[in-house]
Amino acid sequence: MQSKSLSGKNILVTRPIYQSPELCRPLEELGAHTISIPLIRIVEPRSWNAFDNAVRQLDSYDWLIFASANAIKATMQRMQKLELKINTGKPKVACIGTATAKALSAYGIACDFTPEKFVAESFIEQFPQTESANARALWPKTNIGRMLIKEELEKAGWKVDAVDSYNTLGPEDLIETGTSILQLLQQDQIDAITLSSSETARNLKAALLAAHADVDSSLRKVKLVVIGSSTEKTCIEIFGRCDSCAQTFNTDGLVEAVIQALT
Repeated sequence: MQSKSLSGKNILVTRPIYQSPELCRPLEELGAHTISIPLIRIVEPRSWNAFDNAVRQLDSYDWLIFASANAIKATMQRMQKLELKINTGKPKVACIGTATAKALSAYGIACDFTPEKFVAESFIEQFPQTESANARALWPKTNIGRMLIKEELEKAGWKVDAVDSYNTLGPEDLIETGTSILQLLQQDQIDAITLSSSETARNLKAALLAAHADVDSSLRKVKLVVIGSSTEKTCIEIFGRCDSCAQTFNTDGLVEAVIQALT
């Protein structure tokens, strides 16, 4: 990274409020002014029944799959409340991405498998094969998003239980959120917007529409910077473009993508 390479740039960070500092801090160290307006919220699932039933028989699974740090945090907090823990070796634990593996290590648990690329497609291609008719995997996940992991692993012979460990929702007040962003755009106070998920991209458009904005016109001077190929695809579908995509799907990669877009 170049010292102060983002000096004078205004960057909108749309992550959940408790995750914003992780991205804001390195951007600000490079001279940027960051504005945090969350476009998604992480909340408890509507019901814990499926999750609780699964983790109470955790040792019956061969693998435990985590696709995000949010899933790890939600899972560990709920298991602690249930006075349960993940035993070493059974099940083995798989993580998509170094950030996810790092979140797991914070709980003193090692990751047994991480794909070379931090996307579901790479995970499926490289996940250990099974010849057992009874091989089982547990996937604590959010309430939205692709079911590709479950679908493809089950084709390969796995029995995959996907249970909600958290829910991903939009802003509580979509109009207020959209109005806040629109005002900043109209004042030329945003140079780039970071989007960390497909749902965040969708919620950006929904918020601007709720504020009666002309979306294309409002964003014409702004760089749209994303993390991950799936989010890039969604961004192009929704806005007709993506100005920069992180090459490594983590915070450092997103910062580099912002630099690429704005310098």
